[in-house]
Amino acid sequence: MLVKQDTDSIGEVAVRLQLPRWLLAAGKPLVEGIGSATSRFRVDPDYVIIGGQRCGTSALNRYLWEHPNVLPAMYKELHFFDVNHERGLHWYRGHFPTTRHRSRVASRRGGIALTGEATPYYLFHPLVPERLAAALPNARLIVVLRDPVARAISHYHHERHLGIETLGLSDALEIEDERLAGEEDRIINDPTYTSFAHQNFSYKARGRYAAQLSRWLDRFPRGQLLVIETNALFYEPAREFERVTSFLGLPPVSPDSFGSYNSLQYAKDQGIAASLRDYFRPHNQQVYDLLGRNLGWD
Repeated sequence: MLVKQDTDSIGEVAVRLQLPRWLLAAGKPLVEGIGSATSRFRVDPDYVIIGGQRCGTSALNRYLWEHPNVLPAMYKELHFFDVNHERGLHWYRGHFPTTRHRSRVASRRGGIALTGEATPYYLFHPLVPERLAAALPNARLIVVLRDPVARAISHYHHERHLGIETLGLSDALEIEDERLAGEEDRIINDPTYTSFAHQNFSYKARGRYAAQLSRWLDRFPRGQLLVIETNALFYEPAREFERVTSFLGLPPVSPDSFGSYNSLQYAKDQGIAASLRDYFRPHNQQVYDLLGRNLGWD
């Protein structure tokens, strides 16, 4: 498996990591091994996009990676604080630029050079806030939240596209609670446990945002967490991206174009959407109350 980000070519990633193409083409495990072995010369991320899944994190991650003052990680979705935590911080740090490289870029870019990563499962995984706070207490955290109805349906079609989900949408939603029963407790009680159902079949559960955000706000000051709404990001990308760059202390530079990444096309089921709208209404109000603003999902 080659190291890649979305549709990046080997050449693009080689330039990003300052590695020869032949080495990158040798495979992801070898490149990660080299990164881990040189971790003492590398930097920790300044920011982390922690979620949510199917909310536009791929687009925001790409916009940031195109910023001249941002040094990308090896690839999107490192999954360190959720399912790879036992690999250790040296493995994680191995995915980021060297201290020397960041200093060189900063000297050319007005003294500012940041790096970061994006793993959407972080928002939902119950152990990640504590783990990330212990390792990166000063990191800036970015959350992208989508209307949970659209997010749930998009998540379902994503799993179908990958061949993971075999049930119809209505059936998958109906048995979700059964699939997830006890999984969060198992994760909490056994930090080495990885739940396939929790990660892949959590269509409604991931849209109950208030409890997830509260876990993060228990560990981080509110000023370290920025919430972006998906529709705002897609319909007013320049405005929302300026909010992100301001939050990170970056110069207000935008990418050449605001493209769409990792999107899917599928037929809409208005009946199921209406049912989900009713289901999420009280959960949405909890989010509005927590954030002090109405995100317009109802």
